[in-house]
Amino acid sequence: MSDRRARLNDGAGEVVLDWNGTVVADRSRAVAATNAVLAASGRPAITDADFGRLFQLPLRRFLSRLSVPAGALADAEATWNLHCTEREAELSPGALEFLVACQRIAVPVGILSAADAGVVAADATRLGIRSLLGWVSGSSRDKAAELQDRTASVGRVLYVGDTADDVSYARRAGSLAVAFSGGYHSVDQLRSAGPDLIVNDLTQLIPLLQARTP
Repeated sequence: MSDRRARLNDGAGEVVLDWNGTVVADRSRAVAATNAVLAASGRPAITDADFGRLFQLPLRRFLSRLSVPAGALADAEATWNLHCTEREAELSPGALEFLVACQRIAVPVGILSAADAGVVAADATRLGIRSLLGWVSGSSRDKAAELQDRTASVGRVLYVGDTADDVSYARRAGSLAVAFSGGYHSVDQLRSAGPDLIVNDLTQLIPLLQARTP
């Protein structure tokens, strides 16, 4: 862990955040969206525990895992995103403070999400944090590739996500991988992916940002 901490303390040129389950605490909304999709497909509903055990990225792979027919996946994904857009979510613990700290010390922040950009925009506007975000990339099909592009553009990238998939994407891209434990996957699931750090409140990352400032 000391080596991983040293990697984090080397700083990052940019912070990139996942949205659902990371910036916003919306697991209950995601479960409801999933069950709306299943109902439309004539499939039985799942429980919160089922959701945490079965959820994976990209979203269509998750829906396919729930036996949504291949030919219905595009519509199912659109339904999932629409359901999320129509329902409000709260910020995750420490999200606002972390975003404000990034702005204060001039660390750029972007959003890389598998959810539709419209979901992110609607949430960010309702929550009053849109001005704290430098850019938003939604409907991502390959987060690892996009993180590699960001690294080529800005140098070291710190990526924060709430699933084992997010951690794996960051590691494949050579990004600093931070797992947030307040989202869709359990701590055990996150730990199995080998993150550089696991946090349960985004303010725990502020000292790392402050350490890199002159």
